[in-house]
Amino acid sequence: MSTRWLSRVTGEFTGMNREECREAVIKWFEEHDLLDHVEDHDHSVMHCYRCDAALEPWLSEQWFVAVDKLKGPALDAVNSGKVTFHPARWTQTYTTWMENLKDWCISRQLWWGHRIPVFYCEDCGWEDALTEDTDVCPKCGGHHVHQDENVLDTWFSSQLWTFATQGWPQKPELLEGHHPTTALVTARDIIALWVARMVMSSLYFWTRCRLRTSSSTRRSWPRTAAACPSPRATASTPWTSSACTAPTRCASTCSRSSPTTRMLSLTRTSTRRPSSSSTARAPSRPSRL
Repeated sequence: MSTRWLSRVTGEFTGMNREECREAVIKWFEEHDLLDHVEDHDHSVMHCYRCDAALEPWLSEQWFVAVDKLKGPALDAVNSGKVTFHPARWTQTYTTWMENLKDWCISRQLWWGHRIPVFYCEDCGWEDALTEDTDVCPKCGGHHVHQDENVLDTWFSSQLWTFATQGWPQKPELLEGHHPTTALVTARDIIALWVARMVMSSLYFWTRCRLRTSSSTRRSWPRTAAACPSPRATASTPWTSSACTAPTRCASTCSRSSPTTRMLSLTRTSTRRPSSSSTARAPSRPSRL
């Protein structure tokens, strides 16, 4: 969010931390004879596990991928048989996730990662995505230009691996014979996280799907008789914290067997994320993709 915009809105309270601002706001209300009373409220406040600072919502701007035009072709690729899953039951995992896909937030407040290649001018408000770094605004010629401090979601970067590591887009001929490939052996827990996104990105950037066959491998899970009421229980998707941990697939009687369906052109919107003093960032960042 622009510092200039915040300054216009917050006025004399600009630059204060939350504790300072609370005291200043109360004082301002008293000076203007607007304060009725102050009372304490007991409620649950999250704290940082590292520094014990209170965590509060923080309004910030994030980048999202609009998936409406991406998931259709990715679903068609599987429904038409161009992409197949072995065992076939994992096809349902793919299609269920894809059908429920929502716009995907790809902004991450991390140190490591491919930095989002979007630049902003503090003088005229220009912003755009560039393939090369710049310190001069192409609109007004100003030098107060900075790059977005967030990095791309890991899975956004990973979905590009299939072709970005083989000459694309500068030397697409290097992809011949390698893209698409015929088989991908992977773990079932990343069918949605990685495989589905590789299919979407390949069809969007390259018009050809990344793979023809995806084979899901089995993982070893502990035998815990108390984990599920059914002796035929199995581990559900590993990213589901409440998933059943028994060795074979649950029948419908097991309430812990149902996996959590993750809701996932680039659009920008505002969202809220927790803030704390432990998330302070250094002034320099790794180079972008």
